[in-house]
Amino acid sequence: MARLLVPGLLSLLILGCAAPPAPPAEAQAATVPASEAVPVVVQADAAIAEVVEQLPLPEPTPVVVPPEDPPLISDDGAAFIIRWEVGSPELYTRKFQRPVCPMCDRTASGPTIGIGYDLGHMSRAAVDMDWPAHPQQLDLYQGLGFTGRAAIPVTEQLQHIVTPYPLAFDVFQDASIVKYWRACRRAFGEEAWDQAPMAVTDMLLDTCYNRGFSMTGAKRVEMRDIRDDFLPNKNWWGVADAIRRMERHWPTVRGLQRRRNEAADFILARL
Repeated sequence: MARLLVPGLLSLLILGCAAPPAPPAEAQAATVPASEAVPVVVQADAAIAEVVEQLPLPEPTPVVVPPEDPPLISDDGAAFIIRWEVGSPELYTRKFQRPVCPMCDRTASGPTIGIGYDLGHMSRAAVDMDWPAHPQQLDLYQGLGFTGRAAIPVTEQLQHIVTPYPLAFDVFQDASIVKYWRACRRAFGEEAWDQAPMAVTDMLLDTCYNRGFSMTGAKRVEMRDIRDDFLPNKNWWGVADAIRRMERHWPTVRGLQRRRNEAADFILARL
């Protein structure tokens, strides 16, 4: 009721403060001098301002909290990547809590900490963002930019750095997976990616986590097939087959061959 009365009161005040009706034109100059019209306007403005100040404030707009974003990766998908990167928490503690340089003698890998976090391909800004809780964060800078054979002696010099598994898992879950998922989605095409089953995006994410996002070169034929044909056409079996065919790039590396084959099987078992 109060809200309905306020506009009426405001109208009365405006009417009460308004100038009286103007006399005929021939007498207007003598009866209403211009100098006396200003105070009337000022009084009206003051009255309106006083009423406006007494108006109740509008109710605040409620904050609408959007529903939680869907998981970027399934639990099975995350477990798959962790298993192929470090085995298990126990194996990680025995073999991977200090920097390693996997296949640096034949690939462009760099000093790697945590769950597949390759310092050779990171920047200071990335380390600052991803590892603020690392007790030896400043020492991580020493591994930046070193890849391939040049990274081997650097990795040996970084053996004093220890990254406990709980910290490694937190960075994997909160930083690495998020960044790789977004980059992988861009690489394969956002519209097609968003229509794919999670089993498919899980294993494409695993592929990017292990191989990167490049689509150029003879060794990226299968990646381009997925991007240009299988994914936009919703041919999930084609995606699985293309991932399996990637094993040809490592004819002597049994581990990577198994990883690609298991990734393909992962997709087919969940379609």
